[in-house]
Amino acid sequence: MLRILALIAAAFILLSRAGLCPRINKDAAIRCYDAVISTLSKLTLTHEPWLLGEREFSDMSGCCGEYSCDGADLNGSDFVFGSSSVYEKKIKLTAKIETFSGSAEMFVIISGEKSLCRFDKNGKFEGTFVFSGSSGVAVDYDGFTGSIKITSEEAE
Repeated sequence: MLRILALIAAAFILLSRAGLCPRINKDAAIRCYDAVISTLSKLTLTHEPWLLGEREFSDMSGCCGEYSCDGADLNGSDFVFGSSSVYEKKIKLTAKIETFSGSAEMFVIISGEKSLCRFDKNGKFEGTFVFSGSSGVAVDYDGFTGSIKITSEEAE
């Protein structure tokens, strides 16, 4: 889908250069393209009623907000935060987990590379990541009983 949109944008730009379409501002076209792919990428996030926890976004990008999950014997995955963009975005993640049984693993996915986030001995995690391309945060549950809270915010 993203390739099709890129081809359409490229064709429009080429046609405008040839004088067959009205001239467009390159920066405006890139911003428009970014808005389209960012909006479409939000469809990949886990939505109600399939979301195992509760999430509240703090911005329109889909990258920032709060997620919490308290449950017993949870199995499955939540793709919690994320988006696709032509621009880089610096994101600070903080998380706290309390596990009574089973396991829950938090992952950061940046341009297709999936990295496990390691919690310290107190069940806390903090890290800063540069989201580029298609990026996000996911949690995988396997018989998990406990609670997890994740905060994602734009870093400075």
